[in-house]
Amino acid sequence: MRGFGYLLVVITALSFSTNGPVSRLAIDAGLEPRDLAALRMYGAALLLGAGAVGVLRRLRRHEILPTVAFGLVISMALFLYSDAVTRIDVAVALVIIYLNPLTVAIWQRIVHGERLPAAARLAMVLALGGVAAMVFGASGGIGEISGIGIVLAFGTMLCASAQVVIAPSLPRDVSPLRRTGAGLIAGAVVAFVAVPPWTIPWHTLGDAASLGNLGGEAAIGLLVLWTTIVGTAIPYLALVAGTVRIGPGAASVVTMIEPVAAAIIAWVLLGQSLTAIQIAGAATALIGILLVELARNRYAMLAPVGG
Repeated sequence: MRGFGYLLVVITALSFSTNGPVSRLAIDAGLEPRDLAALRMYGAALLLGAGAVGVLRRLRRHEILPTVAFGLVISMALFLYSDAVTRIDVAVALVIIYLNPLTVAIWQRIVHGERLPAAARLAMVLALGGVAAMVFGASGGIGEISGIGIVLAFGTMLCASAQVVIAPSLPRDVSPLRRTGAGLIAGAVVAFVAVPPWTIPWHTLGDAASLGNLGGEAAIGLLVLWTTIVGTAIPYLALVAGTVRIGPGAASVVTMIEPVAAAIIAWVLLGQSLTAIQIAGAATALIGILLVELARNRYAMLAPVGG
């Protein structure tokens, strides 16, 4: 069962990794990033939120704010990420986003007094140094990297961190999938306010979008469906089922396959390539993040209960 759990989490990472490159194809074909994010949010809520309507009806007063906040940060992450990948390479954006374990660790230390092993603190420095190498190691120097794109990626990272922090406050008497579905419904409400459905240019979904280096074309609507089903519904289902089998610590480590897979897909599909310095920086950052996760998980297992 653990082996199957690991397989499910690998599927999660590989599915999520397609979002950036496929989103970029849809946006390059003329779909606005905010429209893409809203469509993905609406679709995810329809696919995964159907069984969570009852959860929203039974929310206790102290559970309403966390559920709304969870939906808000999910929605914000989609909007920020869709815009970020139009300005910077997918691999650079994802490595920055994957810094979220660092901010979660800092939050846990400041708010909950969770001790950080020395190894974890050193690994944080290593990860940040790797990200700096990715930013400054672009072929054209720092001037080639969009500052706004970097800010958007860091904003997405903070939203991802907020999801992890808020998740424990969601209703605990229902399944993780239904809790996530309830959050997606709340996120769809946020998207409804930001991008009402009647403002979306639905007619453009039938327009042709280039498939990049693969050659050929596909309707923009098909690319949107891909990001909604393959890039959202399937990985969320697989993540919930896989995490139950192997635990959140192991799942968080395995999902680090995502930025590596996304970099390969972006190279094949979009022709996005990294310099040698950026590749070294990405590897350094991911190793640093991995070490932070391993150190925190090991400390959590060794720490005395109540201590």
